[in-house]
Amino acid sequence: MKPAPILTATILFLVVLAPALFAAAGGANGSGLSPALADAPRGLVSVAFQAGQTTGIDGNVLLAIAQVECNYGRCRSGQPDDLVPDDVRAHVDAAALQPGGATAALLGLADGRRIGDWVNPQPVGAEHAISLMQFLPSTWRGEAAAAPGRPRIPTGRSTR
Repeated sequence: MKPAPILTATILFLVVLAPALFAAAGGANGSGLSPALADAPRGLVSVAFQAGQTTGIDGNVLLAIAQVECNYGRCRSGQPDDLVPDDVRAHVDAAALQPGGATAALLGLADGRRIGDWVNPQPVGAEHAISLMQFLPSTWRGEAAAAPGRPRIPTGRSTR
C-alpha cells in the first residue's frame, strides 16, 4: 500500500524544509540543538545526534520528526496493543516502556507507555503507523532487515 499523500507531503516537508526553518529560527545553539526543539528529552537529543552522524541526516531533523509525529514519545493514543502486528510487537522490549524502563527513562516518561499509546488510530491502507517516529510496520520490516548487524526480520515476501 502506498502512503497517503498527506503523510508523504509531511515527511517531505520535514526532511527538505526543516533545516531552513531551523536556520530561520535562529540556528542551532552551541550543542547543535535548534532552539525550536529545546523541549526535547535530553536522552533523545543524544540518540538523535548519534543517529544523525550514522545516517548523515541532521539530528535536528530527526528530532523534529519525533516532535511532530508523537511529541517525542509523549503521545497517548490509547489504541489496543494488538494493532501492532505480532511479528513487529515481538521485537518490542515492553519492559523498556514501563515506568523506570530504559525507553521510558530516555524519553523522560515517569509513568511509562504502552505500545498502543504510540499507535496512530488512523490507518494508512491496512496498517497503523507506530512508535514515536510513526513508522508503518511494512517500512519497519524492510528497514530492520536491511540494518547492519541486525537479525533478519521475516517480511512475508519471497527473497527469490
